[in-house]
Amino acid sequence: MATDPGGLAATVSLPVEVVAPISVNVTACRGTRAGSLVLATVEGTVTANLRLRGVSISAYVDGERVGRQLVGDMRRGQTEDISITGLISPPSPNAICDFRVSGSIAAASQAEVPLRLAPTELEFDITPRDGR
Repeated sequence: MATDPGGLAATVSLPVEVVAPISVNVTACRGTRAGSLVLATVEGTVTANLRLRGVSISAYVDGERVGRQLVGDMRRGQTEDISITGLISPPSPNAICDFRVSGSIAAASQAEVPLRLAPTELEFDITPRDGR
C-alpha cells in the first residue's frame, strides 16, 4: 500500500510462491557392529528446488552425527545421491536416521539467505543380513 502527500492511497497485491529450498529423502540406513561401536551408513537423495550455494549434508542416527558430505552449489532441479558412513555409539533398536542440510539460497540479486532444514527420518536396522 502506498499513500501520497495528498492522502490518496493505492494498493497492489502480488502473488508469492513459497517453495521448500531443498527436498531430502533418506532411502537406506544400516549399521554393522565394529567392536563396541557401529559402522553406520545413511543413504538418500537431495534435490534443490531453488538455486543453492555451499550445500552441506550431515547424517545423524539417534541425534549422533555419522559424518558430513559437502555438495557445494546446486542448480534448481539438481538431484544428488548421498551416502555418508561413520562410526557411532550403538543406537537404540528403533533409531531415527536423518539428514540435516546447511547452505544458503542464492537469490537473483546474489543475496544469500541462511538455510537450516528439519531432518527427514527413517528407522535404523542393525540386524545382520546374510551373515554380514
